[in-house]
Amino acid sequence: MELDIEANYNKAVETLNTKLMSLRGWHEQTNRLKYEGKTHLIIPMVNRFIHRSGLTDEEVDKLCMIHITGTKGKGSTSAFTENILRNHGYRTGLFTSPHLVEVRERIRINGRPLCKAKYCYYFWKVYNKLKETEEVGSPIEEGRSMPAYFAFNVVLSLHIFLNEGVDIAIMEVGVGGLTDSTNFIRHPVACAITSLGLEHTDDLGDTIESIAFHKSGIFKKHCPALTAPQSDSAMQVILNRAKEMECPLYVMNPLSEEVMKEYNFTLSIAGDKQRHNAALAIQLFHLWEDYQHKKVHPRVSNDLNVGEIPRLTCTKLDSATVVGLSTCKWPGRAQVIAKDSITYYIDGAHTKESMELCTSWFSEVADKEKASIDGKVVRVLIFFTAPERDPEALVYPLRDCEFDAAVFCPFVVSTIESQCRPDLQLKKLDPKVQSETVERNKLAWDKLMANTQREKNNLKLLKAGWPVEDLLKSNVQDKRLNSSDGDSSEKSSVISASTTESDRSDLMSIGSSEDAEGGEGIAPNRDLLPMGDMLSYVIEPSLILNANLLCHSDKQDKNEKLNSELTSSLNSNPSLIFPCIIEALRWAGQGRDSTVQVLDGCAVPHPVPASLQGATHIQILATGSLNFVGGVLDVLTSIDGDVYL
Repeated sequence: MELDIEANYNKAVETLNTKLMSLRGWHEQTNRLKYEGKTHLIIPMVNRFIHRSGLTDEEVDKLCMIHITGTKGKGSTSAFTENILRNHGYRTGLFTSPHLVEVRERIRINGRPLCKAKYCYYFWKVYNKLKETEEVGSPIEEGRSMPAYFAFNVVLSLHIFLNEGVDIAIMEVGVGGLTDSTNFIRHPVACAITSLGLEHTDDLGDTIESIAFHKSGIFKKHCPALTAPQSDSAMQVILNRAKEMECPLYVMNPLSEEVMKEYNFTLSIAGDKQRHNAALAIQLFHLWEDYQHKKVHPRVSNDLNVGEIPRLTCTKLDSATVVGLSTCKWPGRAQVIAKDSITYYIDGAHTKESMELCTSWFSEVADKEKASIDGKVVRVLIFFTAPERDPEALVYPLRDCEFDAAVFCPFVVSTIESQCRPDLQLKKLDPKVQSETVERNKLAWDKLMANTQREKNNLKLLKAGWPVEDLLKSNVQDKRLNSSDGDSSEKSSVISASTTESDRSDLMSIGSSEDAEGGEGIAPNRDLLPMGDMLSYVIEPSLILNANLLCHSDKQDKNEKLNSELTSSLNSNPSLIFPCIIEALRWAGQGRDSTVQVLDGCAVPHPVPASLQGATHIQILATGSLNFVGGVLDVLTSIDGDVYL
């Protein structure tokens, strides 16, 4: 019986992956509608899918829904909101995307995915109904074709939430808001916008104002709306939409650390930005209670200015809210999986802003763990980001995390098909694209590490007596460096923006070449390559060995030691490519984790270097993409286990 359920589930997932409109087809059709000025037909199209599945508008309107969008934190806000509501005794539905391991994660009842048997029941019921009413070849905007993957899951969620009798459903937007398939909701309990940033610019535009326009498109007539603090220009767009919809609008201040101390709890999802998301979730709960008591909130007036939008602050929390905030689990976001002699840090950061937050979180928690361990601790980065992302922008915040090695692999769980879930097959890229993407990701890291190491080496040379003036006389392509005219400005010009404050202070204290330790110094290589600021210029190993550096015989031992340090540093941190996630994890963990099994015939292609051997503990950060960390979690955990959920 169990095998029948598993086979039925796999068949449902395969059908979902292959029998609906492809993602490429969806993009082509929506781009056509955009070109033809018909994007206003997308939501009516979704409504036709809903009707064809067997639901009427009246039935859908019976479902109480909270609608959440944003660039950063909409998933966390949705999870916090659901957990607060559930801890107050409400039966909840939660729709989110993407899934990390199994597609049934997208639709949850009381915080848990449906069992496979129940998921299959609803899946085939909805799929067959839509298939029966399909008109092959009809224009997508007419809603008579099969829906695309995301739209199908939206329709499926409505059937599940209505049939499972939820009190309240939280609907997370997929992309944008205005034309997102979740925007069928006519009368939401409340809407919320989390922090905004530039993302999906091909679909939403390349300005923060355009992003705000699409996100605020979920506002509905007279329905309360919340937003996290935004830039003035984004807030003006949001305010204009609120005026158009005649809806109440509030700006939520972040939950203060003082309040959390007063109630003696910490947020279960790590990261400073989570205080913004938690505040939105708290107020969304209050708006749900107001809705039940038919409390009416004042609408924004037409003469209201951005600075006059009411701001709300959470100061009083009940015990159920505290439990909701302190026990919420949201896998793949600032997640720690601790095992014997190895700790995994998992975060699906995939934008510059989210990677900066990821780096801050990782540095704090990993450094704290490292300080508590008596012995050698090594750090390994496992990274993949999608081809449409800018890997250089994403890896840059990771430069100071002190990784001993970096590993790159495609979004492929295993090279053995039997080890790959069908749920993750839709997201697989063309093998050539996968390979090119991994190479590009590795190149971005290698360039960053070369740049960073050269900065450190050049700093050592400056401290050892390399004259600032000689560096400035080099064949520098950055003309800004040649235009400095003052001792302190010259010293400043050779300090990279990424140099630490301590090193910056040390550099500023270095005297001119006449009184710098080491005497005259040597003439720098005239073929120096600009890598940013002066500290980023290439110092060739042969240059370091130049006898001219040994300015005085009594300095020879010191300079030989410096030379040895600089030469060895150039190749100290390996970066390697592996064909799949399992092999990357196996190598990074040095075979210590028994859950990471490489099957026979899949020998790990790279030996572990001596610099990583003999470690008491290994810290591994996996990041770059939510889909990718889903593959990592697929290897490390079970969807039915406490670690995953």
